[in-house]
Amino acid sequence: MKILHIIAQLPSKTGSGVYFSNLIKELNKNNENYAIYGHQDCVEYDFDVIPDENKFPINFNNSKLDFHIVGMSDVMPYNSTRYKDMTPKMLNTWLNNFKVQILNAYNEIKPDIIICHHLWILTSLTLDLLRDRCDKIIGICHGTDIRQALQNPRLKNRYVKNLNRLDKVFALSENQVSEIVTTYNIDKNKIHVSGGGYNQDYFYKDEKLRYDENNQFINLVYAGKIADAKGVFELIDAYKQLDYDNTIILNIIGTPQGENIERIHKKLDNTKNIKLFNAKNQKSLAHLFRYSSIFILPSYYEGLGLVAIEALASGMYIVSTKLDALMEVLGDDVNNSNAIEYVDLPRLKNVDTPYEKDIPEFVNRLAKAIDIQVQRVKNKERISDEVLNSVAKHSWENIANEIFNEITRESYEELNEYRKLNLGNA
Repeated sequence: MKILHIIAQLPSKTGSGVYFSNLIKELNKNNENYAIYGHQDCVEYDFDVIPDENKFPINFNNSKLDFHIVGMSDVMPYNSTRYKDMTPKMLNTWLNNFKVQILNAYNEIKPDIIICHHLWILTSLTLDLLRDRCDKIIGICHGTDIRQALQNPRLKNRYVKNLNRLDKVFALSENQVSEIVTTYNIDKNKIHVSGGGYNQDYFYKDEKLRYDENNQFINLVYAGKIADAKGVFELIDAYKQLDYDNTIILNIIGTPQGENIERIHKKLDNTKNIKLFNAKNQKSLAHLFRYSSIFILPSYYEGLGLVAIEALASGMYIVSTKLDALMEVLGDDVNNSNAIEYVDLPRLKNVDTPYEKDIPEFVNRLAKAIDIQVQRVKNKERISDEVLNSVAKHSWENIANEIFNEITRESYEELNEYRKLNLGNA
């Protein structure tokens, strides 16, 4: 089958971008895949899962689109534009450029299936253009789309029209299903929970590397956006509070943007054993995970928190805030094991903003959970094979097969029914 994948931002660097690329990579095994996505020359990223002739990028920062890629999060790991900051002229230019590329791609390849990432403006545009021409148009919810709809109702009401025209929608968790129904008025029977997957070719355990006699350090890792909503500034405070010696290192993997560049460097002034750097790609991040011991996800909100699953698959202990979607996907066997320590969230003013007076206690809870996992590493405890086998169910190979089977299920049922009718009339 020919499948056209559509996303408004980079096919990399973020949770949804990684999801986009990994889904294509797995579907390549039995299908011909094409992609429409945002691109800007000043950002380095990997997207080699399909040949160049199958790519239909939308170029930003040029004469046609003289602004940065528009990001689904207000803080992105690269220079970006926020939807709420776009003028009507910018939005019309953005829509027209995507419209031209969507029609070009469709007319050239005539896809059997279109998969749109994010239940937001671009998915609505795709439905407007191709609903009557393409047999199957699928939507994938990443959580940030719901957040945009809640925070920018004016944009939603004007530009996001009747997403119930989608044939199916994939959600990251059961909790997200009701949010999709409420936010977009999509029929519940169209929504299927697929969860999120990790790239099994990159993220795997290597005990020899982690416990090599030359690796005398306990590496703690945070990987993600440098933003308030991610709790990264509170993580630094928690680590400082623990006052570890120089054998326990906190690695912060991410690229600060805008005002957060100065903020994070000021926060790191006069600190010891905290490193701030960026991982070139998923492969280099996976290598870091294999020789590190503990991954920390202090976020106030995540659509899923896929990076924690990648870290678990790499054999790392986890410290995470209590994120409903992540806990649901991992299940009781993992949640109740020594592999993960959950931290109660502070009270939130909105989706991802804590009350300031609750932050100090949150930092204390985070520090305590980190130290519990550090002691497990020092005691040379191991994560059980049962837990790791449970995590392995969330590999991209399994998730992609599940998504494809669900998308094509009705087509095969209709074909079988057709065959039965014809055999009966023979």
